[in-house]
Amino acid sequence: LITLAAPVPVYGLAMSGTGILYMSKGYFGDQFAWVDTAQCRDQATCDALVACAISCTPTVCPNTCDGAGIGIVTMSGGAATSAYSYGITVDCKQRVWLAGITNSNVRRYDPSQPADMRLTVAAGTTGVHGIGADSNGWVWGAAGANVYRIHAETLASTSIAAASKGIGVDSNGRVWSIPIADAASVIEPCGAAALSRTRS
Repeated sequence: LITLAAPVPVYGLAMSGTGILYMSKGYFGDQFAWVDTAQCRDQATCDALVACAISCTPTVCPNTCDGAGIGIVTMSGGAATSAYSYGITVDCKQRVWLAGITNSNVRRYDPSQPADMRLTVAAGTTGVHGIGADSNGWVWGAAGANVYRIHAETLASTSIAAASKGIGVDSNGRVWSIPIADAASVIEPCGAAALSRTRS
């Protein structure tokens, strides 16, 4: 068992395919963080890590924390002034997706992009709690009375009527939308269309 002090208060966790553990801060603010599990291998190596912190907007996002074992990113700017990190997921291209709440839009953080081009805002996607990515290039956001389907490349979004708080994608590509209730909506993507039905 290894114990590591969290770089930010932790609400959600998502692991990348490269061994980076990302964490969201939930209602606690506009930051997300990461721990590189290749550098945090045992108690001694974890204790030796020093956090690196940067601030990112869609036009200013430095690369000074590249390769850091622990990174803390403070987000701001974009289509909505708030930049909460509530729900979190990592897609198959190792991009981090952060669901905002209230008036905060979904944000995509791509560490493979050049400095100042890493943080992008999906306009018109406020109020998302849970978020998940499928293998077909879509990101799904649970937003209360609806689910947003976001194109992972263009960030264009569509709203689908389905009660939602949490999101999950199964091995068949179906999207499960879970409200705070005793039923789930199942969205079956069909090319450009997406159909939903409720299951108890």
